[in-house]
Formats: sequence, structure tokens, C-alpha cells
Amino acid sequence: MALSEETRAKIAASWPDILDAVGAGEIGVTLESAAKALAGVGIRSVQRYARQTPGARQELDSALSDGADALVERLPSLILATPDARRARVLVDTLFRIAAARDPKRYGAKSAMTLDVRTVDLTQIITNAQARLAASRTIEGVVAARCIEQGGTGQEAEFADGGRAGGGGRDSGGSTASGVVNVDLALQKLL
Repeated sequence: MALSEETRAKIAASWPDILDAVGAGEIGVTLESAAKALAGVGIRSVQRYARQTPGARQELDSALSDGADALVERLPSLILATPDARRARVLVDTLFRIAAARDPKRYGAKSAMTLDVRTVDLTQIITNAQARLAASRTIEGVVAARCIEQGGTGQEAEFADGGRAGGGGRDSGGSTASGVVNVDLALQKLL
């Protein structure tokens, strides 16, 4: 919705005064009260003016930030001037919330999150892992030959990585009557 020329002229004439009033950080002076007292218009008209006029939004944001600074700088003296601790606490909380509304980057809740998403190409990592897995499944000729040589004796076969495949008894779970069984056990332990 566009502003009428009359409303625009009223705001433009009192714009520096509105910015000064908001930037002073006086207690009780809001953008709404400054707009009504100085230009005779409502806050919505001032907000529209700030959006539609080049550079006005930045000027208003700067004035609101200055007002927030002035409020925060005034807090220690207000605390000392208020004899009741509970009243001082309420006053400080209220003024700090006003400052946070006027300048949320500096005085707002620090819960603003920055999400940094990065993509990682896992193709090379997966390829290397698959190559290592394939290499660990390969039985060297010496290991297979040892298993076959010890077939049926109930002795253990040693693997290249230092592990052992049991011949008989509890570890194998059955008889080792042939070398084929020991080779099968060796393969199962490797996989």
C-alpha cells in the first residue's frame, strides 16, 4: 500500500527528528511514540516510508541500533538509582529486551545458528576400503599349503596375519578328518 503524498511529506519533514528521538534511547520513546508526536502519523506509515524511500531503512536501523546502545549504557546508573532490587531487575530485563528488539545481532539471544554444509566425495574412500577388504580376504599360497599339510592331524594352521584356525576340539566344532575341512575353516576365519 502506497503512502499518500501528504503523509509522505509529513514524515519527510520530521524524519531527522524521528531518527534523533529513536536514537537517543530515552526510556519510553519508541518509534511509534516518536512518529505520532513528531509527524502526527502512525508507526505503519513510518515503516512504509522507510521501506519505500531509498536509504531510509538503513537510517532507521542505524538509529534503532544507536538507541539500543544508549539504553544498555544507561543500565548501570538505573540499577544504582533504584533502591528495590526486584524492581531494578525487572527494569534491567525490560530495557535489555527492548535493546535486543532494536539490535538483535548484538543484544538478542545468542541462539542464532550458522549451518555450514560441506559435501565430501566418498568415492575414493570407499574404493580404498573395498580394496583393503578384498586384500584381507586373499589367502596366500603358503597359508593354504600349511592347512593342507596339517590336514587331519588336529593341529592348528597359522594365517599370514598371525591368526590361527583350529584343527579339532572346541574351536572347530567338529572332526578334522581331512585337509579340506581345515582349508574350509581357514577360509571361514578369514572371511
